[in-house]
Amino acid sequence: MSTAWASNGLAASPGSINVQIQGTQVFTTEISVSNVGDSPLNVVISKKRMMKGGSTVLYADDGIATWITVDPEEFVLAPNEEKKVKVTINIPSEINYSDAMGALIILGNTTDSTQNTSLSGTSLLTKQVPAIMIPVIVGLPGEIIESISLTKYNVPWTLLSLMPGKLSYAVKNNGTVQATMSNHVTIKGLFENQNLTSNGTVYPGDEYTLVNEWTPGFFDMGLYSVESNINYGREQQNQNLQTKSTIFVFPIWLIIVILILLVGWQIRKKDIKSPIRIKIEKK
Repeated sequence: MSTAWASNGLAASPGSINVQIQGTQVFTTEISVSNVGDSPLNVVISKKRMMKGGSTVLYADDGIATWITVDPEEFVLAPNEEKKVKVTINIPSEINYSDAMGALIILGNTTDSTQNTSLSGTSLLTKQVPAIMIPVIVGLPGEIIESISLTKYNVPWTLLSLMPGKLSYAVKNNGTVQATMSNHVTIKGLFENQNLTSNGTVYPGDEYTLVNEWTPGFFDMGLYSVESNINYGREQQNQNLQTKSTIFVFPIWLIIVILILLVGWQIRKKDIKSPIRIKIEKK
């Protein structure tokens, strides 16, 4: 059985809760929370729905967070004391997810604090709060449906050379399982062919935006075709969404040339004479 550890003496076991629901809608288990430090801890346990995409993890209070009850949610642990906590997962009958991801966030507030005095004489009271996150992974009975849809995508219709542009593709998971995604963007034009890649994970009912960035080179100009292939799946990315767009690249060097020609034309039109005169005298 794995154990999750945190700084300042807080520990919990098991390190994760994995549930495969087969014939019942209620699951009950226990976790052990221990104070292995030297100071008493005021422990608070909260339930969260976990949404993960790329390197970002977000926590919400809906979904699986409402299915979980913890007893007790708050208690005090003396040094070297252990507490058994009952965890019950009550899944609504109308839910048909095959993947659901939650977490128990365990905070241990120490009764000890440190008082620091700044250079200005202001006293600051600081306290270290150890925390543990225990993932709660629930597999539910029901049909496994792999389905994501492209809700919107934004590709700039024009760019200046050397000016970066963002290509964003927003998707929603309409299926019953999580989907890992890889977006392969191919940009083809007169002077450059480039491949861009972005990745992410989206859970059932969630939305996620895949973002790529492209900067045209100094000599890039004209029309560039942009083709996006979003491959996705629960385990193997064997499903595909495809989009096609066009970007017109206006070269910045051409703007400089046009400005120089316009300035020269205005000077000739107004017959502006140079303020510097050179006189050559013959001896």
